[in-house]
This record gives sequence, C-alpha cells and structure tokens, in this order.
Amino acid sequence: EFGSNLETIGTLTFDCCPNLRRIAIPLKDEIFPLPSYSSLCNQFGSCPNLTIVDLVGVEGINKTISSLFLQSWKDEMNHDMNYINQVLPHTTESAKTSTIRLWIGSLLGKMERYKAEHYRLLKHAATLLELAIWKTKLDEEFMAHSFETK
Repeated sequence: EFGSNLETIGTLTFDCCPNLRRIAIPLKDEIFPLPSYSSLCNQFGSCPNLTIVDLVGVEGINKTISSLFLQSWKDEMNHDMNYINQVLPHTTESAKTSTIRLWIGSLLGKMERYKAEHYRLLKHAATLLELAIWKTKLDEEFMAHSFETK
C-alpha cells in the first residue's frame, strides 16, 4: 500500500512482477506519468496477476460522494469506484497501466463535473430562497400598507 503522499509511479516500476496481485494507490490524475520517449504507460508490464486496485484515502472520496446532490450521482460514482476491479482481471498485461490511468481520469473527471453541477444547483436554490424571502417581505409591507390606508 502506498500512502496518499505518493506523487508518481515511474515507468517500468513494477515491470516483470508476476506475483503482484493488488495495489493501493491515491486517486491522483498524474500518478502514472507518460515517459518523454513514449506515448505509453507501462508501470505494470508483465504483471499478469494484478487484478485489484484499492484507493488510499477512500474515506475522503466516500465523504465527497455521499455529499453529492442526486442519488443517481452517488450510485454512479460508487459503481465506477469498483469498476476497475471488474475489468482488470480481463485486461492484457500490456494494457493494465493505461486501463488504471483511464479509470482514474474518468473518476476524477466525473467527480469534478458532479461537484460543479452540485455547486450550480445549490447556488440556484439559494437564489430562489432569496427571491422568496424578498417576495414575502414585499407582501408583508403591501398588506401592512393596505391596512393603514383603510
């Protein structure tokens, strides 16, 4: 298990580790940097038994997911969190790193989109609440003024 302070895992770090079955990594976009000489990531080349990826710091991720506005967003994020462990056992050795890399990018992208939409919905709700309060105040003033003129 790597801690949440892990920044990157370099190319060929776990090359030819056939006994590697499970890794625990932080959810960071550039954890598998592309080497300058290639367009392929290959941190897990020749690791046929790597089938499970756990995320370090999952408590914070789960807290973020649980605070999302819509249940469908929560359900989708929870499904996507475990998706890698469904796909990785059927992924070729040469594609494991890129599959994990794409999964991380997808999770982070969705989380950012949902957080932005969540913020937009909260802002809209706050605006509606503010308008309702102003309307109530205006109605009260109108009623008070109507009674004074009678």
